[in-house]
Amino acid sequence: MVARLFLVGHAHTGEPVAESVDHREEVQRRLEALGFGFFIPLFFVVSGVRFDIEALSRPAALAKVPMFLVLFLVVRGIPALLYRHDLDARDVRAIGLLQAAALPLLVVITGIGVATGQMRPDNAAAMVVAGLLSVVVFPIIAVAVHSKGSAPQVAASPAGVAAVHSDGVRPDGVV
Repeated sequence: MVARLFLVGHAHTGEPVAESVDHREEVQRRLEALGFGFFIPLFFVVSGVRFDIEALSRPAALAKVPMFLVLFLVVRGIPALLYRHDLDARDVRAIGLLQAAALPLLVVITGIGVATGQMRPDNAAAMVVAGLLSVVVFPIIAVAVHSKGSAPQVAASPAGVAAVHSDGVRPDGVV
């Protein structure tokens, strides 16, 4: 973030700069590659190593996973239904599902909560598993919800041959 501010904050003022002197874009690309290629995967590896799988050994802890999934939908997904009135219902439901998917921040928050004694390890483990499921399952459901009904309907022509344009309208104008 600091490097991005530095690179953007020091953009040249329109004066011609020799190509060999201005390396901001190259530096930015390399920093992003380092971040996305090393630091972010390292974060998930370390988080996975620290994950307390034994905290899920009790049935009560496992029962919390679906509860947390539903809570993700309620707390993070329902707001999409409330503020997006300009889209059709199918798109809004898909957006709500995508908004409900959560993992990186969840891993950090639960780790801090357990480390400070403010969260029980079984709750943290159940929440992380629910987050993992949300980033795997919710996008799949969102794509299915979004694409449901978007395929053109095929109507048979009088000759028995289906004739439909890509917009779902037959050549004679019938939808």
